[in-house]
Amino acid sequence: MGKNLAEECVDAECFGLARLNAKGSDPLRTELDALVEDGSLHSEGLVDRFYRLSTKGHELYDAYVPGQWLDVDDATNLLPAGKFL
Repeated sequence: MGKNLAEECVDAECFGLARLNAKGSDPLRTELDALVEDGSLHSEGLVDRFYRLSTKGHELYDAYVPGQWLDVDDATNLLPAGKFL
């Protein structure tokens, strides 16, 4: 998990959706509180926050969701996405 991975090492992309149980939400909440305190909350993304947790020994798991997924980041991606539907 990270931003600077070699393409041949990448199997998937995180698109910002996470489901946490109580055991997982408490450490994330603590991490978010620390980011608020040091003023860096808006300088990191979800992947960065999960990476921080993994370096502190927390186990993270992914879930493969089958189906057709499209990456729509801006208006130029929207037209091809509309044709998919």
